[in-house]
Amino acid sequence: MSTAPVTGFAPAKINLYLHITGKRADGYHLLDSLSVFADCGDTLTFTPADALSVMISGPFAASLSHEPPSTNLVWRAAQALADYAGRAPGVAITLDKQIPPGAGLGGGSADAAATIKGLMTLWDITPPSDALYDLLNALGSDVAACYTAAPLIMRGVGDVIEPAPVLPALPMVLVYPGVPSSTPAAYRSFRGPFSVHASLPARFESDGALIDFLKAQTNDLYAPALEAVPVIKDVLKVLEDQDGNKLSRMSGSGSA
Repeated sequence: MSTAPVTGFAPAKINLYLHITGKRADGYHLLDSLSVFADCGDTLTFTPADALSVMISGPFAASLSHEPPSTNLVWRAAQALADYAGRAPGVAITLDKQIPPGAGLGGGSADAAATIKGLMTLWDITPPSDALYDLLNALGSDVAACYTAAPLIMRGVGDVIEPAPVLPALPMVLVYPGVPSSTPAAYRSFRGPFSVHASLPARFESDGALIDFLKAQTNDLYAPALEAVPVIKDVLKVLEDQDGNKLSRMSGSGSA
């Protein structure tokens, strides 16, 4: 077990497209999404301690200050891994919150995934792959994807992941309009119709090929998110008017 602090990075997750393909009997929606991870995100530090604590700093710390620490995904992830290992969750965690909550950038899930990674190192724990997968999915439907933190295709309720085709490197601008979008509300407001799974090639030979493919896809949560956060449309209009812009789209359930 390490006695020195361990640092982890939780990159923002970008849904390049998001198709809602059906709905299960338990109310969860099925999806199909090509997701990538940005080079910006949250930073977490894990320091050995007698008890579990989570301190949040950064520009978006205030948006989480009203929540009890025990409801934060970072806290829940630490407790879940400790329970799995049969040990006390002795660690002081600091979270530098750079990903806006409610932006559709997977911040909470990314933080949970980074917590599992960091504490596996700090506590010298290596669960077998099936146990790790179950642990990640119990924390949230896209925590396993954020643990992978590489371009991937998400299906099922976000728990079925597979490698993405080979993608060209592309610059991207992320804009958060200062207003969060509720993921549960966006899904509840979705009225269909359901989309089909996208048919992806083995690789995209150029950025133009990728952009042309993405233009033929959609984000099916755009309309329900727009009902609650109308400023999303204004931001997209500003971006679309910029010289050199090739594609503008809301990520995930919005609002970025």
